[in-house]
Amino acid sequence: MTRTTLIPAVVLALSPLTLAQGFVMMPDSSNNRLVAFNAVDGSVLHSNLFPLQGGQPISAVQVGNEIWVTEQLGDRISRWTPTGTLIGNIGGQFPGGGLDNLRGAAFVDGTYYVCNAGTNNGAPGNAIGKYDTSGNLIGWFSTTGFADSPFGVMHFQGELLVSGSANNKDIYRFTLAGTPLSVFHNSATIDFAQQLGLSGCCEVYACSNATGSIVRLNASGSVLGSFTPTQPRGVFVLENGDVLHTDISGAWVYDVLLNGAGLVYPTGGARHLSLFRTPTAPPGYCTAGTSTNGCVATISADDHPSVSLAHPCRISVANVDGQKSGLIFYSATGRDATPWNASSFLCVKSPIQRTPTRSSGGTQGACDGTLLLDWNDFQTANATAIGQPWSSGSVVQVQAWLRDPPAGGSTNLSNAVELTYLP
Repeated sequence: MTRTTLIPAVVLALSPLTLAQGFVMMPDSSNNRLVAFNAVDGSVLHSNLFPLQGGQPISAVQVGNEIWVTEQLGDRISRWTPTGTLIGNIGGQFPGGGLDNLRGAAFVDGTYYVCNAGTNNGAPGNAIGKYDTSGNLIGWFSTTGFADSPFGVMHFQGELLVSGSANNKDIYRFTLAGTPLSVFHNSATIDFAQQLGLSGCCEVYACSNATGSIVRLNASGSVLGSFTPTQPRGVFVLENGDVLHTDISGAWVYDVLLNGAGLVYPTGGARHLSLFRTPTAPPGYCTAGTSTNGCVATISADDHPSVSLAHPCRISVANVDGQKSGLIFYSATGRDATPWNASSFLCVKSPIQRTPTRSSGGTQGACDGTLLLDWNDFQTANATAIGQPWSSGSVVQVQAWLRDPPAGGSTNLSNAVELTYLP
């Protein structure tokens, strides 16, 4: 593969709060700092977003509105505000610290997973630690014999994939609770697996540090192709389809059409890559019906969903008639505006997927009822629902159906909201 050195992009003196909605972050363990890249094309946005405290930082992951950084030699997880203020540390180099030789991490549906490989400080050896968003340890699950010396962890189609750097079972499948399932990939193509990356819904990129390649795998773990960095460490599929990756030379952007890579950050301390973004309320559309009691039910979502469940997505319907039954339904085929009754419109195209019926609560005769749906929980529990498996860029239209016996058809509909899947 031909490699061409690129001139780094202009570095912007911006904080995460003033950067684009999404950017890729990477610890630089040589200079102990966090670096920001453009999530679309991989250009450098900020070569020193804020300084890190050392300890050989490996992986920076967004947890709510914080950034948690693993320290391989510091044996701790440092917690930061988006503007670079140290909030505190989890673990440390002291008896009972509980962590040793940390590597990759992931945040999946409210739980932070971190790879631990050592036994100092009371740590359990080859294992994945689970923490809540307050930094409390939820538990451990062992990877011994499945993914020895775990280096990377990633959500994939309702499960976890864990890369092992010291055995021949390169990537192993676990449930989100930590129950081992089966080998995902095991061949001589991958050796000393480090970070894993996701492309769309169904393809996995794996850094093979010892063989000097980044391997592309399908949903069954079979090899689709590869390219050849030098001792790759981190990988992230950009919005334009190219691949941002790191190795012992720095950070590169691999052009999938030209089959070549250009150096964008020439520092050997480049490590794992992950997305940081601020929540964005999805847009509403269509006209909400008015119930016979005068209630205008309005649907909204607190954020767009994530293929990797990297952040919550909660849907709510407000101003619903109290003590009525209703449900939230959705489509993956587009918007509509077909009259439903005298005041309501069906705002999504068929086919539609219903979610469970629920009570609005509130007070009978008032408009203080609500319907709530945890989108991530529903999708995780319903693997065969319409739209599955989701890909980054998938668009979903969501609406609510509400019982109203005096109305036409004995029901009314809310307006609709449109969600767009993120990585």
